[in-house]
Amino acid sequence: MFYRMSFDSRLKHQSLISPIRIGGVDVNESELIRHQGPISIAEKVRGEIAQIGNLNDINFGSHDILICREPVSKTLKSVDPLELQLIPIDITGETTPFYLIHLLSIVDCIDRKSSQYTLWTESSFRPELAGEYEMMMKMVIDPEKAGGHKIFRAKGWEIAIVVHETIKRTLEDAGHSGATFRLLDRAH
Repeated sequence: MFYRMSFDSRLKHQSLISPIRIGGVDVNESELIRHQGPISIAEKVRGEIAQIGNLNDINFGSHDILICREPVSKTLKSVDPLELQLIPIDITGETTPFYLIHLLSIVDCIDRKSSQYTLWTESSFRPELAGEYEMMMKMVIDPEKAGGHKIFRAKGWEIAIVVHETIKRTLEDAGHSGATFRLLDRAH
């Protein structure tokens, strides 16, 4: 089974980490989540707190960029070492280690027949995106196409962090705070 991992809206006063800067330059967060494979970074990565609040074990930036405390990063790396890149990130005002978790795989596994979505059209506000997903009301994952991936972004709807139940269970069993998991339907 697969789940969409996102911030836990039940927790009050959470921080949002944005913008993210590399060497003092703002990162295009939309491009970052669509980058498949490792990123080569030679300069320091910094995150600003856009919404003042509490930092959890698992935190999010714009476009559901995943930013975690070191114990969560180690947990994720132990479960699926080949699917993510841990990038050290300095969070303004924090002294404990955090990592930007860059998901290496974008998997073409959305079942279009069973999912419910709208597409951008040429007469939409963004005609250059015609044919791409505009809104995803119900995302259905085809487990055959997902293959053996345990944590990834879904092609066409990269904002969603998709995790296998193994990742969900491991994070919950370790007691890491800050994320919720919504079950995604499976293609039949």
